[in-house]
Amino acid sequence: SSSHTPPTGAAASPGRARRAAMVKCSLVAKADDLATEKVRVAAAAVGVELAVQRPGAGGGAVPELHLGGRVVRYTNAILRCLGRIFEDGDMYGSSFIQTNQVDAWLDWAEAELGSAEAPNAAEAVEKLEKHLEAKTYLVGQRMTLADIAVSCSLNRLRKAGALQAVPRATQRWLGTCLAHDAFKAVG
Repeated sequence: SSSHTPPTGAAASPGRARRAAMVKCSLVAKADDLATEKVRVAAAAVGVELAVQRPGAGGGAVPELHLGGRVVRYTNAILRCLGRIFEDGDMYGSSFIQTNQVDAWLDWAEAELGSAEAPNAAEAVEKLEKHLEAKTYLVGQRMTLADIAVSCSLNRLRKAGALQAVPRATQRWLGTCLAHDAFKAVG
């Protein structure tokens, strides 16, 4: 069992720290899964202390967030939960429209980049490149859960050699995401 310490300074607000202290969160998932990486980065971004626990025998196919007396299953549901409950800012979007855009990117990342093979990764990266040519982030003017989900998936594929090349705007965006305190906190 490993523990995660949330970021300090500008990345963590006092409101977040108070709420995070009230609720203990644990993630039951395989340590090296993409889902675990996404949830750990999101938890760091919203200032939540998250303990990661190995699943028991026969478990672990689906990540589970244990939050007080509640259990939230599946990666995107967990990301949405963390974004709604703990974040004082705009991690889940700053408007109804942005929240819907974040939801769309979460689902897109799962469908297009979520598997180790990602047979359509090249086409997905082309679409991502077009979207990012004039944008710093996927939704709005700051990092959101969408950036976390897509960048974790893309970076995993890149490290595994499943992508031939990452175009310029996508590479810039990925570098911006990976330089964020939440990614650094997770390592």
